[in-house]
Amino acid sequence: MTMMVSKIYSAERWFEAGQGPRYQQLRRYLRASIRSGELAADTQLPPERVLADLTDVSRVTVRRAISALADEGLVEQRRGAGTFVRPQVEKLEQSLSSLVSFSENIRLRGQKPSSRVLQRGLFMPDINEFLILGLTQASRVARIKRLRFADDTPLAIETSTVPTDFIPDPESVETSLYEALRARDRAPVRAVQRVTACNLA
Repeated sequence: MTMMVSKIYSAERWFEAGQGPRYQQLRRYLRASIRSGELAADTQLPPERVLADLTDVSRVTVRRAISALADEGLVEQRRGAGTFVRPQVEKLEQSLSSLVSFSENIRLRGQKPSSRVLQRGLFMPDINEFLILGLTQASRVARIKRLRFADDTPLAIETSTVPTDFIPDPESVETSLYEALRARDRAPVRAVQRVTACNLA
């Protein structure tokens, strides 16, 4: 086991002169090892001092590389326990050239979509919704905030806003908003999407 660990972290496997700072090369190598599965989920990385010895670099270099991996969400630093590889969630890719619902996209990937409603109801639109949806002062919007899953794995927090002319009762939306719109002969042909990153852990 000791020989195997030494081989994984050996500088011969990741360092190449002239290819950038050592901490960046070490970070790239560890990132590739995590994504390939060579460093599996929940694997504990050696302590900083040991990893510095194995990789033949300073502890500062190791610290910078591990900190960068933690910022990427690839490893987790647990106080008093050490640094562990985090489970990797498959990326969700969706074409922006056509309107496809989350549920449809997940089914096309051979997975089962599901949701947990975090908030829904009728609300006064905010200034952006007024402008984007072309609403009047008397308008209300149906707003639905959901945690979206694929095969029970949480992938996204989604907030959908629709004029009440299209969805007068947000409680009527079960799994797919697009399906609910089509059921009312209101199939969407245009939408505005804003995507931001968040940690679902």
